[in-house]
This record gives sequence, C-alpha cells and structure tokens, in this order.
Amino acid sequence: MISSLARTEHGTGSNDYMSFNQFDVVQDFSDHHYAKTSPGKATKDWVKAIQSEWNLLQKNLPESIYVRVYEDRIDLLRAAIVGPAGTPYHDGLFFFDVRFPSEYPKCPPHFETLVAGHFHEREHAFLDACSAYMSGTVVGSSGGSSARYACDKCFADFKKSLTLYTEHLRTEFAANRSRLLELERQSSAVDDIVPTS
Repeated sequence: MISSLARTEHGTGSNDYMSFNQFDVVQDFSDHHYAKTSPGKATKDWVKAIQSEWNLLQKNLPESIYVRVYEDRIDLLRAAIVGPAGTPYHDGLFFFDVRFPSEYPKCPPHFETLVAGHFHEREHAFLDACSAYMSGTVVGSSGGSSARYACDKCFADFKKSLTLYTEHLRTEFAANRSRLLELERQSSAVDDIVPTS
C-alpha cells in the first residue's frame, strides 16, 4: 500500500523524496477513496471556494503536511501528515482522502459519517458519564471513583447546568440517529453508482 501510494503520487526514486513538493496538482486519482463518487454539480462559487483553498494550502502548509489535489477532480484532495515528535505518532505517515461536497463551503468535507457514527456508538457512554457526574462523581474520574466535589454550592450549580446540557445531548443524539440513517442511505446510493465508459 505504501509503495503504491508513493509511486502513484510522485515518482519512485529516492531522489524524489528530497524534492517532493508539499503542495502539488496531479493527474491520477484512481486510487483515491472517493474516486468512484460523482463530483456533483459544480457552481462558480464552489469552484472559486476550492481554488481559494488550494491557494491557502499552497502557501501555508506546515512542514509536516503534504497535499495533492487533482486537476480533473477538484472535489478531491489527499493529505499526508508526518506524525509529530513527542507523540505516539512520531514519524508515522498518515494519509487522508477528502472529498469536497457540492455544498462546500456551506457544508464541510471532513468526516460527517465518522462523527455521526462515533456519537451514535458512544451515545450511552456519554449519557452514563453525565449521570455519574450529576450524582457527584468528579468530572474526568473513573465511574467507580469515590472522589466527590468539596463545595456543595459549586456542585449544585454544576449539576443544574449539566442537567440542561444532558437534555440537550439527548435531543442531539436523537437527531444524530436520524442523520446517521440518512448518511447510510446516501452511501448505499453512491455505492450503487457504476461508472460508464
């Protein structure tokens, strides 16, 4: 996988590594995760927004981030990030395939299905943690911890606001379940699209 990404994106020789551009426009997007999706309807504002992003990226990338965009599919972008020193990700290479939806910039590209799925999967854990915190467990401690708040007045104010936020979370989780179902339906429809030659 790594060698195919390296060959596809920019040459194969070791000398290419030293002259690898941080930002580049390339042709071949065939191995991009979203290559088989439809680019959607391009409007002038959408194209202008994407080109503006390209200009920003071309001029302002941190030295550990590399970006490839595709001349024939401006809705697609690939980023490679070198893991920062002092973290468990140190010197690792992490690749991200991004697709800008036709509603961009009103609708973000990055990760709606992941976020919806994560909060759906962890919904009960969040609500259980809120219940534990409302019963006096110190925020950030484990559920079985005996640590309690020292100030009853502080805890009472915290509990009151957390009760309101928990109700808001329940409402948002319900909306998230509906959104996740919609995303799954859209994903199924995209998977059914067969490119024509």
